[in-house]
Order: sequence, then structure tokens, then C-alpha cells
Amino acid sequence: MGRAETPATLCRIAPGAVRSCIGYAARPMSLPVAGRGRYETPEGAARYAARSPARGRVEEELVTRALDALAGDRMLLDAPCGVGRMSRLASARGLSVVALDASAAMLERARAQGVATRYLRADLAELPLRDGAVDAVLCFRLFHHLRGSEDRRRLFRELARVARRHVAVSFFHPVSFHHALRLAKRLWGVRSMRSVVTLGRLRAEAAVEGLRLERWWAQAPFRRDLWLALFGK
Repeated sequence: MGRAETPATLCRIAPGAVRSCIGYAARPMSLPVAGRGRYETPEGAARYAARSPARGRVEEELVTRALDALAGDRMLLDAPCGVGRMSRLASARGLSVVALDASAAMLERARAQGVATRYLRADLAELPLRDGAVDAVLCFRLFHHLRGSEDRRRLFRELARVARRHVAVSFFHPVSFHHALRLAKRLWGVRSMRSVVTLGRLRAEAAVEGLRLERWWAQAPFRRDLWLALFGK
């Protein structure tokens, strides 16, 4: 079973893949992520792991499409890995997985899966990996927690730096019944921490960072807001 590692530990194991050996715990999270505190505790991680199984299956089906499109890729960075659901899918398809998350509680849950070759706690905006360290990056269920274009571009830049071939990201699309319902709830004082972006806007932001859109998938177009985009270099 893989071990949870700090960047300093990873330096001793795979020095060729590591850019920085500064311990994560000494630095605050540099990328503002709405609602991040919900996943910092063991209780929060447990609640996330216990989410609706039906919802989880739909999300896994969406990610499976992207994983099946990674022809020729061998090493995947799953960041944020959460409780390890997508790391398990990737490993089952023969990919060598590096699982990374900023939350120690979530990473501990992921480590229990035992499917990744490395488990690393780190800031996603300052990945402790050298340029082109992995073939592909999967960034699932994070972009909708970012504040706007500047933060998305910053994260795209870092993901593109460590990926040799592909970057796959999920995002929330504004043209959907689900998002319209969320907007209606705001009228009743229900606050949402999720942000949305169109595929066209996301494609333009990624292009500035050297990524080109190859394929995209939607959970349920115009009904649900979860989409997944695959970019190439």
C-alpha cells in the first residue's frame, strides 16, 4: 500500500520527478478555494466519502470516458484526489497514479484505497513536481470552487507545466436546469460556493496556457451542470 508523503519524502523516493522539497505543512494554501474547510477534518472527509452512491457512479462514468481517451499515457496525477475514487478507476485501467490532495483527512481516506504508487499532500497551485513529470493530469471537482478566470488560468498553468500530454478538468456549466435552480435558491437566501464557466471561456483560458481542447463530455447536457474537458499539449 502506498504511503502518504510530504514533498521532502518524495525527494528521497523519486528525485527526478520532484521540483521542490519544501514541506507543505509550512505553507498556507496559496490558491483560494471556496468551501475548502469542509474537507479538512476527518468528519468532513467521511461525509464526502458517504455521498450518494448513485451520484458517484454517474461521476465515475464521466471520468471513465476521459481515462479511456488517454491513449498512450502511462502516468497520471490525480489532483485533487479526494477520497481516491478516480485514482481507483485510473489504476484499474493500467495507469500508474500519483494521488495528491491539500487535505490530510481526504488523503488518508484515499491512501486506504491502496491503488496509487504515491500519495502526496501539497498545494495544487505549487505542485512539487518537475516539468513534464507525468503524462496526464486529472483535476476533478475543483474548478467550480475557484473564484474566476485568473484563478482558473493560474491552475491551468501549473497543471500544464507538470503534464507531458493531457490535462482533464471538470467544471460547472451555466446553461443547465441545475444551475438555474441554484440561482433560484439564492433568492431565498441559500448561498452557493460554486462558480460556473462556459466551455468556450474555459477553452480560451486554457489556450493562453498552451492547452488545446480535444474532447468534452457532459453529465446530462442542459439538465445537470457537471462537464469534463480534455485538453492536449
